[in-house]
Amino acid sequence: MHPALLNQDIFLQILGHLSPQHDLEFPGPKSMNDSEGKSHRSTLLNLSLTCHAFTEVALDLLWRKIDKMSHLLRLLSAFKVVDKNNQRRYALDGPILDCEWALLDKYARRVRHLIYHPESDSVYRSAFLRVVQKTHKPFFPRLRELSIRRGYYSEVLLLVSSSLLRVHVKEEETYPHRVMQLFLDSMVKQAPNMQYLHFGSRDPERFLDSITKLKNLRHLGLSQVSTWPGETLNARVDSTFFAKLARMEHLSSVYCRGLADSRNELHQPAFVAFCSLTKLTVASTVQQVVPLLKSGSFYALESFTLVFTCIRKNLKLK
Repeated sequence: MHPALLNQDIFLQILGHLSPQHDLEFPGPKSMNDSEGKSHRSTLLNLSLTCHAFTEVALDLLWRKIDKMSHLLRLLSAFKVVDKNNQRRYALDGPILDCEWALLDKYARRVRHLIYHPESDSVYRSAFLRVVQKTHKPFFPRLRELSIRRGYYSEVLLLVSSSLLRVHVKEEETYPHRVMQLFLDSMVKQAPNMQYLHFGSRDPERFLDSITKLKNLRHLGLSQVSTWPGETLNARVDSTFFAKLARMEHLSSVYCRGLADSRNELHQPAFVAFCSLTKLTVASTVQQVVPLLKSGSFYALESFTLVFTCIRKNLKLK
């Protein structure tokens, strides 16, 4: 073996070129299944099997980003395939030894970026409840980035970790708001160092009070998303909504997007001041943008983008 490969720093630099890059936006279902991604993972797997000196480093990179919780649950002998109503689902059925739980914990510690969509994972909720009851601690203690679409109580308890820095949430369908409220409240308590949050929901204003409790957040994106094709959205970005964001002293970038309805009653402008905000993007109607500008003071602003939703024209001021 070449002496350079014995230097872990050099070896990590080499293996870093075999790890696919990821985007800020929510990754699509093909992001982990395209030919390039499969090629990278195959190479890392082969390296881990080639030499004992390569194993741990290659496996760390191979498991750094996963798009299904079932990849981890497959490490357990109780992981079973259940065919019901011509649909394939996965469950934990049978005893699980302590050595298997230890193996699951070891691989969960490798994960840095998790993409979770329950509909594509096809795992019964009972399996997550069983893991929650066994672990009683963050399942991903080194998780840095989380992308989640929907979710249920049992999964939410597994996903929040104190190591989280970036979270991207997209609520695609209508489901109990208490689950998302639980998720946000858990992040406030357990992820105090989180810096990036992009939150897409049919009604993001409902969760704004919880979001503003993330005091160390530096980058915030709020988007209203429809829950079915062709749905008419009536979001507004007015000064009252915007004033709540001023509670977050460390915010340097804010992105608010929604389709504003001019029929909504405008709230009385409330003066707000941002000391650290350098980048602001707002999508709203002309009727709402003017009061918004009059009610704010932005001492450090460097980039300001307005998207006038009523005329479909962007105005960018640098």
